[in-house]
Amino acid sequence: MRSPTLNVRIDTLLVLGEPRRRGQSYTAHAAQVRRPSNNADGTICLTSNATEELDTRDCPGVRKIWAGAQLRRAVQLHEDRVIKSGVMSYDPEYIRRMAKVLFKWELMRQNDYAAILFSDLDVDLLPSFVRGQEAAEAERVSHEWGARLPELLRAAGHPTTPFNLLGYGDATSPWVAGLFWVFPPPRQALFWEGIRMLSAPWNATHGFNRSGTPHQLWGGTPTVPKTLGRHADGTPSGPLLSQHSRFGNGWQHVDGGDLEQGFFLNMLWNRSPQLGVFVDRRQKDSHGVAHYVRSPRKPWLRALTYDAAREDSCDAYADWMRHFYLAALVKLPLVQHPATACARAFKHAYSDMDKRLKSTVCEARSVELWCKKLWSKQLEGSRSQRQKTTSGGSKEKGSKHNCQAPYGGPGGHDRLMLNVP
Repeated sequence: MRSPTLNVRIDTLLVLGEPRRRGQSYTAHAAQVRRPSNNADGTICLTSNATEELDTRDCPGVRKIWAGAQLRRAVQLHEDRVIKSGVMSYDPEYIRRMAKVLFKWELMRQNDYAAILFSDLDVDLLPSFVRGQEAAEAERVSHEWGARLPELLRAAGHPTTPFNLLGYGDATSPWVAGLFWVFPPPRQALFWEGIRMLSAPWNATHGFNRSGTPHQLWGGTPTVPKTLGRHADGTPSGPLLSQHSRFGNGWQHVDGGDLEQGFFLNMLWNRSPQLGVFVDRRQKDSHGVAHYVRSPRKPWLRALTYDAAREDSCDAYADWMRHFYLAALVKLPLVQHPATACARAFKHAYSDMDKRLKSTVCEARSVELWCKKLWSKQLEGSRSQRQKTTSGGSKEKGSKHNCQAPYGGPGGHDRLMLNVP
């Protein structure tokens, strides 16, 4: 599609593993979703093999990108090597299931694109943070990207301080691979260097190509840290390791340190430090994303598996979170007129949840429970003070204490800051 605010063409890309052989298909045309029914445990579940299959009709116009044979072989070699070592960030089952995240490296040779915004499947790129303000939020975000993306492209192509990746870190890893920008280099030398890195010797403490522990690479000293991180404008972003004691002694202590998060860190902040930069958090922006990185479930499971609708059972957080997530999806034409198993399941779930929240008893109880959970965490002081403020918060719908359930909280969300000074 064409951008209404930028003179660019926009594609939706899907990164996949090995192409299917003739006769195989990623679609589930023949699958039928069973009508939802109350299970023995009192829940409704709309997930099935049909809804978990990729049906490209859910993504009209999507372009599929296949991981190349060399990358797939290198990933398989690395997967076997990590499991054989017996020391890893999670467990063998997790490594076998998740090693495919290394296919993200395929984006580094998609140089027919000026920029690629990569998102994991559990990231909602445009969530509704305030009920009833979805259109206004989308307009603000669109306006901001219209102004910031050209600046970001210019910064990435700067003659003296270029970069090929823009990302952010958190308490689990110096760099998070769930959401990041890629500015593919014009030549494929970096991509092939990564393939060689994936095929090189590895161990849990010293990582890819046994380059060194995180502390050896980036720790420095308490007074003179190794400042390899920088912002898009070229200014330092501070020490790459903000938590030396947690990350320093081995890559197994970094979340995904033996998978793509460790691999990208080594490639773009160690071997080629100028190629990776960090999101600038010094200025406020309009765009927040919801990243489901905490328990209990990923967004589609939260939406399609839930307690049976009963007037006397309302879970404030779970109900409102599902409603916000489903409310954005239900507006899509593919859900309004569903042709796929997944779209039909989401439409049914939204209808069921909407009826539930519109009931007077349930809506009042949801807001009340949410307020108690929110304000009991934030307020300090005596028990009577907390009760007074919490009680007041649940009634003042027009004030800052209206307790409309935001997208953060127990489920967690990460923010992608856009500003480039």
